[in-house]
Amino acid sequence: MNREQLIRRLRKFARKNGQFFEVDKSRGDGSHYRVQIGERWTTVQSKLKPHKIETILKQLGVDPSEL
Repeated sequence: MNREQLIRRLRKFARKNGQFFEVDKSRGDGSHYRVQIGERWTTVQSKLKPHKIETILKQLGVDPSEL
């Protein structure tokens, strides 16, 4: 899964659960984006490996089975 696919799925998850969602491309460093769901936020890099995706989901409080 690439970054855009992950962001699309996170946006859908947030909408489904009635949570605030935002992607801030200006606050990240270089090719990094800041993503916020509800009160939680994390940084999403352009190249993602499966372990990094798990870490991002954990930081955002998202169960991988809900994506």
